[in-house]
Amino acid sequence: MLDISSIRLTVSFIDPELDEEDKDQETQNLLRQMRELDEIENVERLVDFYIPDNSKSITAKALAGATAIVKSENTKKVWSFLTERLNRKQIEMSLEAADGRKINLKVRNQEEFKLVMQEAQEFIKV
Repeated sequence: MLDISSIRLTVSFIDPELDEEDKDQETQNLLRQMRELDEIENVERLVDFYIPDNSKSITAKALAGATAIVKSENTKKVWSFLTERLNRKQIEMSLEAADGRKINLKVRNQEEFKLVMQEAQEFIKV
């Protein structure tokens, strides 16, 4: 459960020109950099848990992305961080507010990145 003043931020790499190994490297770099930020409370690798058909075990698969908890008062600094490091990357980004509101955004180029960051800031202000 999110704290009332927190936002869950999820970033996934979606560039079709990157193979799985490249996406994994991008994810590792992002995780390392996000963990160094004081403005981010918690950051983890995205993991997909699933149960294959006719199986009694749960399987986990690491995905090419990260999820982080950010206090709303720190979002400006986190947006600056994301803009600096990801503005030339193709990503999907989702935000979830403590009240359950969600927004999913997709970025394919630097121009879209600016628009998406504006949408994200507006989402947080609501």
